[in-house]
Amino acid sequence: MAIEVMRERGVDISRHRPKSLSELPGEFDYVITLCAEADADCPTLPARRARLAWHLPDPALFTGEQERPAFLEARDRIESLLRDLFSKPPFST
Repeated sequence: MAIEVMRERGVDISRHRPKSLSELPGEFDYVITLCAEADADCPTLPARRARLAWHLPDPALFTGEQERPAFLEARDRIESLLRDLFSKPPFST
């Protein structure tokens, strides 16, 4: 469902997959967690600029008629949060 709702925005994530922290490059400007469980269960990653917690309902927990709306809501909320983040310094001009 994530692939489908992102495709509607012109973003192809079909070849993406979850990665372990050991597969990611060393330092991060921002660390963004999307659920309280990630804050609690994941090791604390240092962020050069900010560590952000955007606690959203996990759309994968929804089924049936609720599944697609949950994925759409998650996608749209993340898009809104990113637009807000990128509109502030150091991103804005």
